[in-house]
Amino acid sequence: MSKKIELTVKEKMKETNDEDPDSDIEKNNKPDIRNLICLGEDTIKNIGKTKSDIDSILLRIRKNCVFLSIYHNRKHHFYKNLLFCVFRIPLIVLSGLNSFFAVGMQNYLDQKTISLLNALVSLFCGILTSIELLWQLKDRVDQELESHKNFYKLSTDIFKFVKSNESDLTKKNEFLTEIYNLYQKHIATANAINVYRRGFIDELEYTDNEDKGDVIEFIQKKRDKDLKIYYFSECCI
Repeated sequence: MSKKIELTVKEKMKETNDEDPDSDIEKNNKPDIRNLICLGEDTIKNIGKTKSDIDSILLRIRKNCVFLSIYHNRKHHFYKNLLFCVFRIPLIVLSGLNSFFAVGMQNYLDQKTISLLNALVSLFCGILTSIELLWQLKDRVDQELESHKNFYKLSTDIFKFVKSNESDLTKKNEFLTEIYNLYQKHIATANAINVYRRGFIDELEYTDNEDKGDVIEFIQKKRDKDLKIYYFSECCI
């Protein structure tokens, strides 16, 4: 019996030795699934981090666009009310009075008095017209309205893209580049912003909360130091 058992053991060992050696190579060359899973997780984390960074930049630009849209809208209405209430309507009234004095007061006043009134009214109308041209109020009204529309449209485009949950990183980068170029273009063509009166903190002026605090502190110190500039900016258009 022992001899039979030894023979069967030897036959089995021969069978295992006679097997195809390529099977061992295939076993050695098989990739480790755990390593593939780990690599995929790292890749996904890196890609997600890049996408979140792009979304963060886009949201910062969108906040600025919303703030700038409100700011330019407010300035548009301010310039428009100033233009019509202080310059255009008074000029219409004064021009009508000037014509009335020249024609309708001849039977009640002598010509010297009428000529003096006409000269004074014309002088005042000329001063108002010159101030309006000096401040370029009509151009400011149109420019502020155009800036308001541009920044509002830009903010809505960013909102639509972010909410669409675009997963393609290449498209995200292309959209970010396009939006950033448009943002720079609108900033360059818009009227200058009064830092003391803008009413918001630029989202692209700081990188973190600590840096944001430094920016706010700098503006407050600058405003407190240059009180004349601050009060002048409050009354100056």
